[in-house]
Amino acid sequence: MHFLSSQSEVFKGMLEMPLPSDGAIEGMSDESPIHLEGVSKQDFRQLLRVLCPPKVIGRLEVLSFHEWLSVLKLADQWCMDAVRAHAIEMMTDIAVDPVEKVVVARKYSISHWIAPALNSILQRSQTLNETDVNRLGLSTALHLVEIRERLKQDRHSQTYGLLPTRQSVGFDFTSAIFEKFPECQAKIYNTYEFASESY
Repeated sequence: MHFLSSQSEVFKGMLEMPLPSDGAIEGMSDESPIHLEGVSKQDFRQLLRVLCPPKVIGRLEVLSFHEWLSVLKLADQWCMDAVRAHAIEMMTDIAVDPVEKVVVARKYSISHWIAPALNSILQRSQTLNETDVNRLGLSTALHLVEIRERLKQDRHSQTYGLLPTRQSVGFDFTSAIFEKFPECQAKIYNTYEFASESY
C-alpha cells in the first residue's frame, strides 16, 4: 500500500480517511483487501513491477509496449503523474504498429506521438486496410489518403506517375501532417521525478 500511496493522491486519500468503527482499513491486511473494480490482475501486476522492482543486483525490468500500456492505463486512472510520465517516456521508442500508437496517443492525450506515428503509416508500402480505418476513424483515414494523393499529384511530372505507395517509402510527411492534424501540435507537459531503484 505504501508504494501506491506514495505515487497516487487517490490511494493517499484512502489512507487518510477516518478509521471505521470496527477499526479495519482496506488494504492493511489479507482479511481486508482493497477491492479495485474494473482493474485486471494483468494490469495491476505490471504496475507493481514498476513500483516494486526486484532487489536483484544487475537485473533491470524490461517491459513490452503492451505491458507499459497496462502501467499507463492505471497511472492515468489513479492520477499517478510521475508514473504516467515515466511510462510514456519508456514507451516512446518501442517499435509497435503505428496505427496502435495513434490510438493510444489519442486515448491518453500524448500529442507528441501522433505526428511520427502518422508519418510511419504514410511511409508504409501497403495502403490502409479496413481494420486500420476502423481504429483510426474515417476522418483520419481520409486525411491520410488526401496527403498521399497530394504527393502523387505534386510528383507526377517528375516521377512519370509512379504509384503513391512507392513514392511514399522514406518520404517525410511531417509538414503535411501538422497542416491536416492540429492535434499534433506539441503540448508542454510538467516533468515529474519517478523514484524507482530499478531505473
